[in-house]
Amino acid sequence: EAYCDDYTCDYSISALSSKNDKKQLDGTVAPGKKMKGVVGYEVPTDWKELEVHYTLDILDNTEIIFIATNS
Repeated sequence: EAYCDDYTCDYSISALSSKNDKKQLDGTVAPGKKMKGVVGYEVPTDWKELEVHYTLDILDNTEIIFIATNS
């Protein structure tokens, strides 16, 4: 889930395609292993805050929230 200035925003394939040298962050990872990649969201030019919620484990709903500010 992602929110730009408290409004929900959708994952953007076109934003991802602008980073054609990077791999999409998608899939499953075995315990103790790593994954590297990017995700893309399109936001207005005057955005203030982007908040991305990432669920670590669907069984226990552990969540990490990433917040980026445009200052």
